[in-house]
Amino acid sequence: MWEVHSSDKIRIKDIAERYGVSVGTVDRVLHNRPNVSRRARAKVEPVLKEINYQPNMYASALAYNRK
Repeated sequence: MWEVHSSDKIRIKDIAERYGVSVGTVDRVLHNRPNVSRRARAKVEPVLKEINYQPNMYASALAYNRK
């Protein structure tokens, strides 16, 4: 499905667009939060595992510090 090279950065937004779900849905699946349909979870979880998605810690820190 995904052709990932070591220099490629796949964003949550890329996954959401490709599989027809919202960015929020991908985020909720990634962080194992509630309020995600089985259908959406079934689309997103295999992709996250396949590409071994790891959140960017710098981006996470920036987002966390927003007010």
